[in-house]
Amino acid sequence: MAKIAVADMSGIEKAAVLMMSLGVDASAEVLKRLAPEEVRTLSTTIAALRNLDDKTRAAVLDEFAKVRAIAVKPPAKAPAPRPMPRPVEHPVEERNFAAEIVDHSIKRERVEVSFEDIGKLDDLSVKDILKNVDFRTLCIAVKAADDDVKEILFRNMTEREAGQIRSEVLEIGPVKLSQVEVAQEQVTDVMRRILNGGRKAA
Repeated sequence: MAKIAVADMSGIEKAAVLMMSLGVDASAEVLKRLAPEEVRTLSTTIAALRNLDDKTRAAVLDEFAKVRAIAVKPPAKAPAPRPMPRPVEHPVEERNFAAEIVDHSIKRERVEVSFEDIGKLDDLSVKDILKNVDFRTLCIAVKAADDDVKEILFRNMTEREAGQIRSEVLEIGPVKLSQVEVAQEQVTDVMRRILNGGRKAA
């Protein structure tokens, strides 16, 4: 693949490079700390970077090494304290710096959204959302949606689909606020997965 400048790489891409440098056991420990959608995003990115050139890989790993060095740098020496009774020692879990770095790199790239943000999306992202939300959930979510959200949703449907949604919304009748909130959160979850996969809100 074409050479990529390290400065142009996203946090997720750099995290993927780090994961490729770890052994099987270390990688498994890192993955345990990530959410399922983060694991999927990271796995997809690793697959895309399989043929990354060695020089770029080395530069990314060097960057991570510097981050780790700063994290473990001992503080400046302070005056020796007065002797104190020695406390009972308990085993301390060793820090997993690889996991911490990967987790930070992924979360830094994540897009946080709310249901109302649909009104800010490009048409392609809205179409992706509509493909991945079931009819009933969409109807309940739309029932209490703002006009700008309804407008962009209907704009990205066929006339027949929009008509079916409008009819169903009328037939549903009154619904509890909690039902609307659950439906809108389900739509938001789909939107979040799509945006974190690449496309962003305007």
